[in-house]
Amino acid sequence: MNTQEEKRKKNRSPFNYPVLLEMDNKVSDIASANFFQWPGNGVDISSTGIGILSRQVLTPGDKVKIHLYLGPKETILPAYSEVRWTQQADTYYRVGLQFLA
Repeated sequence: MNTQEEKRKKNRSPFNYPVLLEMDNKVSDIASANFFQWPGNGVDISSTGIGILSRQVLTPGDKVKIHLYLGPKETILPAYSEVRWTQQADTYYRVGLQFLA
């Protein structure tokens, strides 16, 4: 059986920076906003995707806008992505996101 690591097409590098995730509002009780945001943390990154930790459950196929905070000046880079897999671990979720062109 192939592991997630073996399925990757590109090598990943460590990416221990905060991220901000954003997606269309799926929760009807948040009527004032068309989207919602929550913080996460990067784990690893490549040219095709990023691994993150999130307290919000995500489903494969979900489209997520991710704001990456890069370097000491915290330059913000927005990127659109699709959830490829999610794995629960204690009180958070390990999520694999594929960048969209």
